[in-house]
Amino acid sequence: MKRTILGSLVVMAIAILVASSFGAAMNLQATNASVGSGAKYIAVAYGNGTFVEVWYSYDGKYMNATVINSTTGTVLKTGTISTDIYTYNGAPSIKPAIAHIPDTDTFLIAWVNSTNYLKAIGVNSNLDITYNETTINDTSGVSYKGIALAVGGGRAFFVWSDSSYHLEGRFINDTYTGPVFRISSFDSEQKSPWIAYDPMSDNFMVVWINHTAYYNVTGKIFDASNMTPITGDITIGDAYADQSSYTAPAVSGGAGMFFVTYVTYTSPYNITGKIYDAATGNLNVGPFLIGATYYYGRSPMPAVFDGNNFVVAWSNATESILATTYSPNATALNTQIIYGGTNGGNPIIAYDDANRIYFFSWAEYQGSGNPYGISASLWTYDEFVPEFGMMVPVLAVAALGFLVFRRMH
Repeated sequence: MKRTILGSLVVMAIAILVASSFGAAMNLQATNASVGSGAKYIAVAYGNGTFVEVWYSYDGKYMNATVINSTTGTVLKTGTISTDIYTYNGAPSIKPAIAHIPDTDTFLIAWVNSTNYLKAIGVNSNLDITYNETTINDTSGVSYKGIALAVGGGRAFFVWSDSSYHLEGRFINDTYTGPVFRISSFDSEQKSPWIAYDPMSDNFMVVWINHTAYYNVTGKIFDASNMTPITGDITIGDAYADQSSYTAPAVSGGAGMFFVTYVTYTSPYNITGKIYDAATGNLNVGPFLIGATYYYGRSPMPAVFDGNNFVVAWSNATESILATTYSPNATALNTQIIYGGTNGGNPIIAYDDANRIYFFSWAEYQGSGNPYGISASLWTYDEFVPEFGMMVPVLAVAALGFLVFRRMH
């Protein structure tokens, strides 16, 4: 029997559309294969030997998931998770979210449906439903300003921008459904949330854009065990002081730290990094410049912690996808070219800590009115050790609609 995720919340659908296979599995270690193209909003998580990537069809009629073997690059399955997606002007506009629950080996997927409810569902690595579709928000509708999800400390933490553009949050696990609460007491517009969990401190950090006269980057740290804030609002990017608005924040956690990135709203679209103490919220290092992106590249630039360093994926001013390794003191150790093309954006990253393999994915612009090509690559840890220097992937980059996995040796 499928369990109902999230404790006492009402399950809105006992059995939604079951994920179906889109044909035979394909090994992409040495070949390119057409497995889909769609909207630019993508998300990925690692769990138990697989990466699961979530993506929308270009018209927003489907939310799909693709399962990839983390060591071989084999596409194990692609299936439809939902056909009820929020769209704006006939296209999806809210990035989905995904996180892995280790205890049950479940991938928890969150998105906003057509009636502005935040939905969640759990699937395994075969895309079988393990937790029924459930509604997370029960107080007001979800706006188009963004959602976020992270799992840690035995809990899932959901954050969304409500119909009044205020950030709300909820902690949930198998036996407990917490109340919906405001993330910040500010009455300004709050949008573009991102969440990360740090196992060492057992804390979550939420970052978002706080829109007053300017666009500030703000953050707050929560105790996963007690589900309570341990800091007040932390000003990360002070737009008033800097006289420069910001956008697209992202955060990752590891080794008692939170690594935060954000983008300057106007040219030259600089990508800035800061590292915070995960237990206290104190600034450890920063700000430091990661690079510069382009107007349409102003998307979150996420990072992962690989046990030693943080690796951040970012799109540069020529629309290539790069990855830079930073030590915990924000020393840039090296930069790799993940995709050397001139139409890449919206990068995402995940990490298989057992096999030390990175997964990168991004969207490739194919012209106005056309679906984005969704491409990806696998890199081993060795490619990010500084003494290896700049390296170029072995296999060619995908064309439109191709998902490419380059297994590095």
